[in-house]
Amino acid sequence: MSTYAYESLLLFQAYAVEASSVVVLDSGIYVISGLIDGEKRTYDVWSLDCWTHVWHPFPSMGAARAYGLLVW
Repeated sequence: MSTYAYESLLLFQAYAVEASSVVVLDSGIYVISGLIDGEKRTYDVWSLDCWTHVWHPFPSMGAARAYGLLVW
């Protein structure tokens, strides 16, 4: 992994990875909701483009969530 990609992941990890749902689809990694400071649920959805190593925000969800589950 390049240093840039690793630093990008670390910067995002500092935000809200706890209790997030993570989905890998095509060339993207999607992080859905989670907890901030271990207690505040988020509405946020983010996508990491694995080709460019850039995070992109998606439209927020209608309800704050944590510990979500995706069954496909």
